[in-house]
Amino acid sequence: MRIGGKTAVGIVALLVLASLSFNTLFGRFLESFLIEHAHAGLIRQVRLATLRCADLLDRERPQRIAADLGDLLEVRVTLIAQDGIVLGDSRVDGSYIAKLENHADRPEIIDARAGGYGQSLRFSDTLGLDMLYVAGPVTGHPGVVLRLAIPMQELHDSQGALRAALWVTPFGVLLAVLAVSYTLSRVLIRHIRYLTHVVRAMADGDLSHRPEVTGLSVHEIRDLADGLNDLRTQTQERIEQVVAENSRLEAVIANISEAIMVTKPNGRIRMTNPQFGRLFGTGDTVPSGRMPIEVVRNNSVVEAVTETLSSMEGRVLEIVLPGVLDRNLDVHVAPILQGGMCTGSVTVFYDISEIRRLEQVRKDFVANVSHEIRTPLTSIKGCAATLADGALDDPEAARRFVDSINAHSGRLHALVDDLLDLSHLESDLMTIEHLAVDLGSVIVSARDTVSSQAIEKQIEIVGELKDGIQAEGDSGLILQAIINLLDNAIKYTEEGGTIQVHAGIGGIPDPGNTPYASPESGPDTVGTSEGQQVYVEVSDNGIGIPSEALPRIFERFYRVDRGRSRALGGTGLGLAIVRHIVEAHGQRVYVRSVLGQGTTFGITLSAGHSVER
Repeated sequence: MRIGGKTAVGIVALLVLASLSFNTLFGRFLESFLIEHAHAGLIRQVRLATLRCADLLDRERPQRIAADLGDLLEVRVTLIAQDGIVLGDSRVDGSYIAKLENHADRPEIIDARAGGYGQSLRFSDTLGLDMLYVAGPVTGHPGVVLRLAIPMQELHDSQGALRAALWVTPFGVLLAVLAVSYTLSRVLIRHIRYLTHVVRAMADGDLSHRPEVTGLSVHEIRDLADGLNDLRTQTQERIEQVVAENSRLEAVIANISEAIMVTKPNGRIRMTNPQFGRLFGTGDTVPSGRMPIEVVRNNSVVEAVTETLSSMEGRVLEIVLPGVLDRNLDVHVAPILQGGMCTGSVTVFYDISEIRRLEQVRKDFVANVSHEIRTPLTSIKGCAATLADGALDDPEAARRFVDSINAHSGRLHALVDDLLDLSHLESDLMTIEHLAVDLGSVIVSARDTVSSQAIEKQIEIVGELKDGIQAEGDSGLILQAIINLLDNAIKYTEEGGTIQVHAGIGGIPDPGNTPYASPESGPDTVGTSEGQQVYVEVSDNGIGIPSEALPRIFERFYRVDRGRSRALGGTGLGLAIVRHIVEAHGQRVYVRSVLGQGTTFGITLSAGHSVER
């Protein structure tokens, strides 16, 4: 589009007129603005300078303070005393200070002493310049005023430079705007295309590109690039955090003792842990997508998972897992909730077989104790009732009933003693003395204790005892254990039989082909080096024990033949007490037996030392 000469002249004239009017109006505004701005700046400087001056006046000369503050603030600094005498001036040589006029009548000084900040715009006789003054009182120094001043010429120079720029501005603005607009548009388009490429790469999962805007760019584009870079960094950190949390979760799930099964919303298996595989015999992992019924094979668990997914409420149930030994499982099913929706379920299987076994042992123990106590009590009560009904008048019958009462009360006393010993051994309050024990002496004492029983049944107790075999432990408890083993051997050995007691160095001797059993608790001492263990064995040539009964022989009140055992006497707790004594020493009790050929009971002990520990 071409513009005619008159039109161009009109536009130029219009621009000149507009510029002239704008400069005239703006010049007045600018002058007022610059003065107000300078005044405000001087007031702020006076406030700070008076604080510093108050701190320095007691240590520095006023002229030195004024000079330092003038260099620091790049303004004229004057210190005026209470009587108006100039103490220091940054623009006046120190030798000329005394010749300066008294400043008490200066308007800014008068206003400052009135309790505020004084200002004045006037001609300086000292410097021969129009100056803008601002003064303020110095805290802690009554009457002392600090005054700052700047030449008006500086403000006029700034005003002139701005006015000159304003004349050129209207003519250069159009070209500048066009040039800047074109340049920015090209830069913006290039940067936007680059950032779009980076965003698409991030959306595809590629976080390797770091958004960087180089060269000419606007602030918003740089902010956008920085924001995208922050997003990339945070996304990368979140991914690393999720990976780390997932690794920790996998480690926890893999090492937790309970079996865990996680399902998807459709009820199919998402993941399991190795304990789950070992519990249900599926290996360390179960392929994702299988149905729980394929693995667990229990309808109750499957129904609980299904109900949990549909109702979003947990379920608790107990199931029995069949096998060689049935296993009792406490099953907890809980929903996985996210955003008010059920995204799956987690099922935890707690193996409570040992708890149920202990509960059954407790029930059996109560039943056995009740039965063992009821039998002698019934006999005692019957004998007492018979005596009360007139048997006391018959000396022979009375003697027989009294002997029966005495025998059954002795049986009750022995049972109570064994129960107390067993309770003490199982309590946490029991302490074991760790002393050097001469096994030969202990075995001889045990043999002497049961000698009357052996003589009554014409049983010979022989021993293979090496000199100097020592064990470490509580001599009283070790003696009680060996006495119980000898007492048990005497009960189940026929008249005229033989019992052998043998002590040796080493762990449990190899049983060979002889049926063997030992409780699961305690360390495995079979084959232990000779310098660490000793053992004591009590062997008889009695009736023997069936191999299927060997694993239970150390249980409380367990009897292979209940009728024969009661006829032989005893409480049924002797071997259980032996087991607890030995396990309290951290060792093992064991048994070898062949039905009809005899039985060997043995215990291991730590090798003794010559000094107490």
